[in-house]
Amino acid sequence: GKLGVDAARPNVKENATAGDLSGESKYKPMIGINFGVFGDVPFSERLNLHAEILYSQKRFGLNQVFTRFNEDGSSDASFKNETDAIESQTWLSVPLAVQYKPFKNSSKFNDKFNPYVSGGVAVDYLLSSKITGEQVRDEQSPVQEKSFDFKPSRNSMNISLMAAVGIKLRVGGGYIVSEIRYLHGLTKISSK
Repeated sequence: GKLGVDAARPNVKENATAGDLSGESKYKPMIGINFGVFGDVPFSERLNLHAEILYSQKRFGLNQVFTRFNEDGSSDASFKNETDAIESQTWLSVPLAVQYKPFKNSSKFNDKFNPYVSGGVAVDYLLSSKITGEQVRDEQSPVQEKSFDFKPSRNSMNISLMAAVGIKLRVGGGYIVSEIRYLHGLTKISSK
């Protein structure tokens, strides 16, 4: 079994909007949970094939300042909205990686800690995506907090490259695994 946490932050390459975001928009990573099952298939003394099936939650905050465009294309400073929101996405994730142990099994360090590095790919399917937030217009009261289903605006499949370092601490007849992992998405989550 596997249980963990992650911090997700979008990698925004381009905003498609009918207004000016003025560079004032900011994303903030938030903590999500992961849990599932995994297994290893040894290729050799130092190489394993590692596979998982995970329920994965990605969460991030967004503070977005939006100014409407005038007909001539200039920003209309009299019309400004500020949105504070949290997006929560849930995914079914299937990471597949090759793990390499840098030390031979006969080393004392490796007998206890079993360090490894790994690299691979993760294929994810989007189960849900919700945004909860409130909007404030200049000199007005905040609009009531609302929640929106954003799944129709997101692509359902995501493919990521994955790199990790970890240790497998021997406890009794098994291991407690501690790992730090980085995933970088290759596919676009949103389309224009």
